[in-house]
Amino acid sequence: MTTLMAVPFSGLAFPGSNTPMATQSFNLIGDLTVWENVELPLQYREMSGAERKTRVTAALERVKMAHRKSHMPSQLSGGQQGLVHRFAQSRLMKCAAPERRG
Repeated sequence: MTTLMAVPFSGLAFPGSNTPMATQSFNLIGDLTVWENVELPLQYREMSGAERKTRVTAALERVKMAHRKSHMPSQLSGGQQGLVHRFAQSRLMKCAAPERRG
């Protein structure tokens, strides 16, 4: 079974035409760096700063974005923003999810 992620977009039209265009929105916080955007969900977990640093570093290296860690979202291409949002944050949340005991 294949699961496709829905990419949020808002429909707009090109100026002076009825031709629609789609813009991507990855819900990254524009005032935070790539590093801070990836780390933010982990700050809500009971996790040490050292553990957050390890996880964020590993996630950014895995998607080959470690060299962009100090960049703001506006300095990234749409594809790079998508990597930060979809891969790094979703993987970190899975890793940080509390274990269920039943």
